Amino acid sequence: MGQTLQKHARFGASRPVLGSTFQVRFASLPPSPLSRVFAALGFSDQTWGSVPLPINLTAIGFSSCSLWIEPGATELLSNAAGVADWNIAIPAAPSLDGQTFFLQGLVLAPDFNPGGAVMSASRRCRGGVL
Repeated sequence: MGQTLQKHARFGASRPVLGSTFQVRFASLPPSPLSRVFAALGFSDQTWGSVPLPINLTAIGFSSCSLWIEPGATELLSNAAGVADWNIAIPAAPSLDGQTFFLQGLVLAPDFNPGGAVMSASRRCRGGVL
């Protein structure tokens, strides 16, 4: 289960185009609606404040998990049969053209480790125009 959860964020055909909705899918989740997903979007994968990233979370019970991004915005997603979708509205602001951002998720998985959750890998994205 851990190997699949580590690779569960994917993007399909959607791209972060200015003025559109960017669709992110978390898949291969435990098929329980109680296994909710906390999705995070951030603008750094280097530091969180003054703390260097990634941060190994094993010491707080999340075995083999790391925080790879500085979470800025978060969203609680529902899990429907092992899939959670996140639709992110990308503003049509020209200042966002070329802006890099990062995504990561945490899924509640009570029997996976002492912390009761597992982190996904992170993904780097860049907003732009067609």
